[in-house]
Amino acid sequence: MSNAKLSPIAAEIQQRLLERDPAILDGVARFKGTQVPVATVMTYLQTRRTTEDFLRDFPAVSRDQVRDLFELARRLLFTEEELNKP
Repeated sequence: MSNAKLSPIAAEIQQRLLERDPAILDGVARFKGTQVPVATVMTYLQTRRTTEDFLRDFPAVSRDQVRDLFELARRLLFTEEELNKP
C-alpha cells in the first residue's frame, strides 16, 4: 500500500492499522498483528451483519482497530474541507 496520495493523518492511520506481507494471505491487507483480512469487516457490513458480530467472531481484532478502519475510509472518501463541515 502506497502512502503517496494519502493525507498525513490517513497515512499514519494506515501504517498503524494495516499490514501486507506476500508470505501471509498472499499479501492481502489485514489488521496489524492478526490474520484477519480488512475486507472481512466490509463483507460483514454488506451482508447486514454488525460490527459487534464481527468483533465477536474475530476477537483478535480490537474495537479500536475497526474504528480506525472506518476513520481511514472516511479520510479517503472525503476532502479535509468536507470533513470539517458541521
